[in-house]
Parts: sequence; structure tokens; C-alpha cells
Amino acid sequence: MSEVIEAQATDEGIRIVRRFSAPVERVFAAWTTPEDFAGWFGGPQVDVPLDRLLWNAEPGSDWSAVMVLPDGTEIPWAGSFSQVAPPNRLVFDLTDDGSGPRDVVDVEIEPSPEGSTVRFSQLGGSMPAEQYEQAMKGWLGFLEAMAEIVEP
Repeated sequence: MSEVIEAQATDEGIRIVRRFSAPVERVFAAWTTPEDFAGWFGGPQVDVPLDRLLWNAEPGSDWSAVMVLPDGTEIPWAGSFSQVAPPNRLVFDLTDDGSGPRDVVDVEIEPSPEGSTVRFSQLGGSMPAEQYEQAMKGWLGFLEAMAEIVEP
């Protein structure tokens, strides 16, 4: 059974711990395979067109994605991968403001009796706590969409 174990937002960033009833390898693939990533990033109401996604999970690689909201508004994302250690760890930075500071996303995936546990953080202190609270709600929705993809 998939469930959120912990979720907190502060003025430094976000931390989420979530269990999935899928094996570590499947959850890691959801983070690193472009088709899977496009399927859950942004949640169920947001489109991430594959033809506008650059997602090659290799250390030193830049990435970019565009979220297309239901009203047609587009949010461009960019960053680069710094660590990729299959199937347990992925570290990349991100921004939705090309000129602004980048937060660091760190994803650790561990086996658990139920399947796997993901320890997610987005840290950097680039936003006030209220914005991190909103971003945390977004990531919780994204991870729920991921569960729909990875869980049998």
C-alpha cells in the first residue's frame, strides 16, 4: 500500500517520505525514464509533452521540461543532474525561472517490506516557507500520480 509517511515544508525547502508498493527498480525507472517522468511530473491535470522534454539521467547532463497547465499556461523547468546511482539515488537541481537560483532535489529509494520507500528533498532556501508549502503540495500530487504508474 502506498502512503505518505512524512511531509514538511520550511523556509529551507521540502522533505517528503513516501512508501510505494513497487520495487526499488521500478520506482527508480519512474524517475529516470522520460515517458514515465512525463506521465507523473505535474500530476494528472498537467501535460508534459515528450517532444519538449529533455530528460537523460546522467551526471552532468542538463535537463528541461515544459508543464502545460489546463488553461494553456506553460511553465518551463530546467536543471542538471549531479548524481545518478541506479537504483537508489538521483540528485538534480531545478528552477522554473531561468535566471533565478536553483534548488537541489535529492531522491533516495530504499527497499522496504511493502516495496520501496522514497526519501525526497528539495532544498535551497530560494523561496519563502509559504511557497515551499505550495511546492510540497504539488510534489505530493506528483508522487500520487507516480504511484498510479508504478504500482500494480
